[in-house]
Amino acid sequence: SLVVTMSLGVVVDDIDLAIGKVRGAVERSGGFLANADASGAEAQRSARLVLRVPTDQVHDVRGMLAALGRVESTSETAVDVTEEHADLQARLGNAKVQEQRILQIMKTGGGSIHDVLVIEAELSKVRGLVEQLEAQRLGLERRIDLATIHLELSLPRAASKEVVRAVDTPAESIAAAARGGLAAAYATLVYLAMALAASLPFVLPLLALTYGLFRALRARRALRAAVAG
Repeated sequence: SLVVTMSLGVVVDDIDLAIGKVRGAVERSGGFLANADASGAEAQRSARLVLRVPTDQVHDVRGMLAALGRVESTSETAVDVTEEHADLQARLGNAKVQEQRILQIMKTGGGSIHDVLVIEAELSKVRGLVEQLEAQRLGLERRIDLATIHLELSLPRAASKEVVRAVDTPAESIAAAARGGLAAAYATLVYLAMALAASLPFVLPLLALTYGLFRALRARRALRAAVAG
C-alpha cells in the first residue's frame, strides 16, 4: 500500500482558464479540488491548488496538468504504509474483541455497584479506542486510495519576455541603450553644474583670500631682496 504525493509547477498564459481546466480534469478522474488559492494581479497573478485524485489515475492527471503550459518544477514521493495499515487493522481487531468481552460480562449481571461502574468505565474507554483506531484506518485508506497533487500555476516572467524582445529587435534595443546612456551623461553634467553653482558663495571668498595672501608673500620677498641688495 502506497501513499503518493506529487508537486508540480507550471507556467501558463491564463491563470483562471488553467484553473477551470484543472477542475474539469480532476472531476472527470473521480477526484476533487481540495483547496485553491489565487493571489496577485495581472503579471504577478499566481495560484496554488491541492488536488485529490484516484491513485491509479494520478499519472494521467499529471500528464494533463503538464500540458497546460511549461513545467518548471516537478517531484513525486511514494511512501509504503503496508505495515502501518496492518498494525492499525490488528489493533482495531483486538479492541473490538475486548469490547465484546466487556459486553458479555455486563450481560451476566451480578456484582456490586462499584463493579458495574468500573466495567462501564472500561467499556467507555475501549469504545473510545475503537473509534480512534477506526478513524485512523479510514484516514490512511483514503490517503492510499487518493493521491495528493500540489499544483502551482504562474504567469511567464516579465523579464524573460523583455530578453526575447531585445533579441528579436537588436537595432531598436541598441538605439534605446544609446539614448539611455546619453540621458545619463546629460543628467550627470547637469548635477555637476548645479553643485558648482551651489559652492560658488563659499569658494570665491576663499580664492580671494588665497590670492591676497599670495600677493602679500611676494611683496615681502621683494622687500627683503631689495634690503639685502
